[in-house]
Amino acid sequence: MRVCYCCCCRSAGQLAVMAFHIHAAPPCVRSYARMHGVAQQYADNTTAAQHVSFGVMDVDVAAEGAQVCSALDLQQFPTYVIFQDGQEVARLSSSPDRRKLGEVLAQQVAAAGKQ
Repeated sequence: MRVCYCCCCRSAGQLAVMAFHIHAAPPCVRSYARMHGVAQQYADNTTAAQHVSFGVMDVDVAAEGAQVCSALDLQQFPTYVIFQDGQEVARLSSSPDRRKLGEVLAQQVAAAGKQ
Protein backbone atom coordinates (compact mmCIF):
# COMPACT_ATOMS: atom_id res chain seq x y z
CA MET A 1 0.00 0.00 0.00
CA ARG A 2 1.32 3.43 -0.92
CA VAL A 3 1.68 6.16 1.66
CA CYS A 4 1.56 9.85 0.83
CA TYR A 5 3.88 12.22 2.62
CA CYS A 6 2.01 15.39 1.61
CA CYS A 7 0.87 17.20 4.75
CA CYS A 8 -2.77 17.49 3.65
CA CYS A 9 -3.03 13.72 3.19
CA ARG A 10 -2.06 12.78 6.74
CA SER A 11 -4.93 14.21 8.78
CA ALA A 12 -6.31 11.53 11.10
CA GLY A 13 -9.78 10.38 10.17
CA GLN A 14 -9.93 12.53 7.04
CA LEU A 15 -10.09 11.74 3.38
CA ALA A 16 -7.85 13.78 1.13
CA VAL A 17 -8.17 14.05 -2.63
CA MET A 18 -4.93 14.98 -4.34
CA ALA A 19 -4.79 15.84 -8.02
CA PHE A 20 -1.36 15.36 -9.53
CA HIS A 21 -0.87 17.45 -12.66
CA ILE A 22 1.73 18.56 -15.14
CA HIS A 23 1.54 22.34 -15.29
CA ALA A 24 -0.05 23.66 -18.51
CA ALA A 25 -0.66 20.21 -20.06
CA PRO A 26 -4.11 20.51 -21.73
CA PRO A 27 -5.71 17.47 -20.00
CA CYS A 28 -4.44 18.73 -16.66
CA VAL A 29 -5.66 22.27 -17.25
CA ARG A 30 -9.14 20.92 -18.07
CA SER A 31 -9.13 18.80 -14.93
CA TYR A 32 -8.77 21.82 -12.62
CA ALA A 33 -12.44 22.60 -13.26
CA ARG A 34 -13.42 19.00 -12.46
CA MET A 35 -11.57 19.08 -9.18
CA HIS A 36 -13.04 22.46 -8.30
CA GLY A 37 -16.57 21.24 -9.09
CA VAL A 38 -16.27 18.21 -6.83
CA ALA A 39 -14.59 20.26 -4.09
CA GLN A 40 -17.42 22.79 -4.28
CA GLN A 41 -20.01 20.03 -3.78
CA TYR A 42 -18.28 19.06 -0.54
CA ALA A 43 -17.79 22.67 0.56
CA ASP A 44 -21.55 23.19 0.23
CA ASN A 45 -22.19 20.17 2.49
CA THR A 46 -20.74 21.15 5.87
CA THR A 47 -20.96 17.62 7.30
CA ALA A 48 -18.99 16.10 4.44
CA ALA A 49 -16.61 19.09 4.25
CA GLN A 50 -15.35 18.26 7.73
CA HIS A 51 -14.12 14.90 6.44
CA VAL A 52 -12.67 15.69 2.99
CA SER A 53 -9.81 17.96 1.97
CA PHE A 54 -8.59 18.70 -1.54
CA GLY A 55 -5.18 19.53 -2.95
CA VAL A 56 -3.39 19.89 -6.25
CA MET A 57 0.28 19.35 -7.02
CA ASP A 58 1.91 20.32 -10.29
CA VAL A 59 4.59 17.64 -10.19
CA ASP A 60 6.78 19.29 -12.80
CA VAL A 61 6.92 22.55 -10.79
CA ALA A 62 6.88 21.40 -7.15
CA ALA A 63 10.30 20.89 -5.59
CA GLU A 64 9.29 17.46 -4.29
CA GLY A 65 7.42 16.51 -7.49
CA ALA A 66 9.89 13.88 -8.71
CA GLN A 67 10.04 12.25 -5.28
CA VAL A 68 6.23 12.12 -4.98
CA CYS A 69 5.89 10.70 -8.52
CA SER A 70 8.34 7.97 -7.66
CA ALA A 71 6.86 7.20 -4.24
CA LEU A 72 3.31 7.00 -5.62
CA ASP A 73 4.26 5.45 -8.98
CA LEU A 74 2.51 8.24 -10.88
CA GLN A 75 2.76 7.59 -14.60
CA GLN A 76 -0.28 9.33 -16.16
CA PHE A 77 -1.48 12.85 -15.64
CA PRO A 78 -3.76 14.05 -14.35
CA THR A 79 -4.09 11.42 -11.66
CA TYR A 80 -6.43 11.78 -8.70
CA VAL A 81 -5.47 9.85 -5.58
CA ILE A 82 -7.76 9.56 -2.57
CA PHE A 83 -6.05 9.00 0.76
CA GLN A 84 -7.42 8.13 4.16
CA ASP A 85 -5.11 8.62 7.12
CA GLY A 86 -2.21 8.93 4.65
CA GLN A 87 -2.94 5.59 2.96
CA GLU A 88 -4.04 5.42 -0.66
CA VAL A 89 -7.59 4.06 -0.91
CA ALA A 90 -8.50 4.92 -4.53
CA ARG A 91 -6.93 6.21 -7.73
CA LEU A 92 -8.28 7.61 -10.98
CA SER A 93 -6.03 8.34 -13.94
CA SER A 94 -6.34 9.71 -17.45
CA SER A 95 -8.60 12.67 -16.74
CA PRO A 96 -11.79 11.11 -15.35
CA ASP A 97 -14.93 13.16 -15.64
CA ARG A 98 -16.38 15.02 -12.67
CA ARG A 99 -19.17 12.47 -12.23
CA LYS A 100 -16.72 9.56 -11.93
CA LEU A 101 -14.52 11.43 -9.48
CA GLY A 102 -17.60 12.33 -7.44
CA GLU A 103 -18.83 8.71 -7.43
CA VAL A 104 -15.51 7.29 -6.25
CA LEU A 105 -15.19 9.95 -3.58
CA ALA A 106 -18.77 9.34 -2.37
CA GLN A 107 -17.97 5.62 -2.04
CA GLN A 108 -14.89 6.43 0.02
CA VAL A 109 -16.78 8.89 2.23
CA ALA A 110 -19.45 6.23 2.87
CA ALA A 111 -16.80 3.60 3.64
CA ALA A 112 -14.97 5.99 5.99
CA GLY A 113 -18.24 6.67 7.83
CA LYS A 114 -18.62 2.95 8.56
CA GLN A 115 -15.23 2.69 10.26
